[in-house]
Amino acid sequence: MASEGTGPKIEVPQEEKEAKEKGNGEEKTDAKDGEGMINDIIANNAVDVQPVEPENKMMFSKAKVLDEEELSFWNIDSYLHSKFSYIPETIRGLLEIIVVVTLFMVFPVMLGFLERGNETTRLPAQVFQNTGKGPTYLFFRINLFISMSYSIYVVVSLFASNILYIIVAVLNFFSFDLDEYTIEVIQVINSTSWCWKQSLIAFLIFLAASITSQPYEFGDNDGSYKYKVITMVLMYSIFMLVIFVEKFFMCFMISEIRRKEYRDRIWDINYKTFVFKKLAAISEAHPWERKELAETMEPDLDPGFYLKYSDLKLNSVEAAETVAESIFGFLEVRTLIYEDLVKFFPNNHDEVYEYLAENSEIKDKNNPPITFEDLKAKAVALYKERTDISRTLQSRDIVINKLDIILVAIAMYFGVVVVMILLGINYSGMLAAIVPSIVTFSWIFSDTIKEIYNCFIFLLVNHPYDFGDRVVIDGEELYVSSVDLLSSTFTGVNGRQVFIPTSALFRAKIHNIRRSGKQSSEVNILVSKMTSFDAALRLKDRVARMLSESKSFSGEIYIREFRAEGDHVRICLAIQHQSNFQDVKKKHDRRIEIVSILEKEMKAQGIEYLNSYTFNE
Repeated sequence: MASEGTGPKIEVPQEEKEAKEKGNGEEKTDAKDGEGMINDIIANNAVDVQPVEPENKMMFSKAKVLDEEELSFWNIDSYLHSKFSYIPETIRGLLEIIVVVTLFMVFPVMLGFLERGNETTRLPAQVFQNTGKGPTYLFFRINLFISMSYSIYVVVSLFASNILYIIVAVLNFFSFDLDEYTIEVIQVINSTSWCWKQSLIAFLIFLAASITSQPYEFGDNDGSYKYKVITMVLMYSIFMLVIFVEKFFMCFMISEIRRKEYRDRIWDINYKTFVFKKLAAISEAHPWERKELAETMEPDLDPGFYLKYSDLKLNSVEAAETVAESIFGFLEVRTLIYEDLVKFFPNNHDEVYEYLAENSEIKDKNNPPITFEDLKAKAVALYKERTDISRTLQSRDIVINKLDIILVAIAMYFGVVVVMILLGINYSGMLAAIVPSIVTFSWIFSDTIKEIYNCFIFLLVNHPYDFGDRVVIDGEELYVSSVDLLSSTFTGVNGRQVFIPTSALFRAKIHNIRRSGKQSSEVNILVSKMTSFDAALRLKDRVARMLSESKSFSGEIYIREFRAEGDHVRICLAIQHQSNFQDVKKKHDRRIEIVSILEKEMKAQGIEYLNSYTFNE
């Protein structure tokens, strides 16, 4: 019996049910009982009734698989941005500024006109010149400062969110060629935008506070709370600038690692996720909205740094199956045909079809439709891919965060020195106290520091494995379970946990199966000693022809060994697969396919063989 919610449901035709009731002479129940029985059958997802064509229909559940923002006091900003996402971001920002500035300034202006009349127009000049007096002036100045601060926040946030487009537009204006490293630097600037955005916002607010109140003078501490608050804002700006420099270095190093190891995987996974997200969005939309959605919905700019489209509910195997089922349910179809994908993906339907149907080429006619089982298998595989890369990035972040903590501590120290210089504080005493301690610490723990440094180099530069990789270390087959700075955890093929110190892996021989390309396996068969080499060649050619028709093999095959062994002849065939052996289940499924083809061809050519097959990788 199928498990609940994992497959399509079959609606029993009413005519067939009535015919069975009449034929068996069973007593009819009332309408309410009949409806309850049908609901129970559908809920349990198992009906052992022979379907009658063409009335039977595949019934799929219709669950919403895209997260939507819900209105609450704490997320009103993100809710409004989600609700009015069709309005350009810049227009939304300008509208926000107008609304907020109006709300903050309308009451001070009205109060000023009631109290001062036309002299209210002089209030801004009095604020900037710091010559005004009275409660109305103070109320106006405070609200003006708040309005300026909010405007600064929105404008700088818009600038930061569009920094990629701004930099590219400027470089194109000056006809600057965008090579790979220039693009990488731009991506790092975008990745560190939170740090420099905070620093810039704090600095501009510091300037706004100096303009709307008494000008700030460095080192002239009058003890007022205003001076202390403005000084703290300036210190925050300086600290964030120093942190930005440190984060820029870290992100540049991370981007180099990702560019070499992760970016292609992240791009591929994000693109596949977008395909499912677009299918889900189109299926959930009203029929008259689908054409416009298909033409306008495009993937976001993807630097290949992070997993995207987390709003698609793809967080478990069951959720992945629900995504596939909901797409079919909302579209009310039993299969997705090639023409559907042409409508849904007008610019890239061929590659989407190749991905979903696993076809290596597109034919003008007779493109097989994509069934529910095909789409479900793809959704589950995508979930597993996202899980593996997510845990890989988490393991890498654990290592990098340890290095980041060290660099942040150094950056914070220099930040304190810079602030003390700006405030006119003598920092030589603090410097004289800290430096000897650092030298003593490094001398005592020099061996540990050296080992930690080597671990960083091994994991971040050599980078021999990631979470989920199938590896062979000194001849032992293992799966990577977790990666930490000083040790890594592996799982053997029998489920046994193996803990290996990172230092012990420096000189180990490590084979990484996931990162391997197309791999070949060797299959040994024992045939009659009367089998000639010509017969073996004919067998090889026939098997190669059969394997080339399978999407699991490349069709490359050669005879590696042909030798007598007792009363038989051993033939060793090397067969190339279309992928590597990371997925053990698929590898064994392909072995079954090889054995089936070999037996079929040996019987067809009259070759006597023993029912014995030995595989080597």
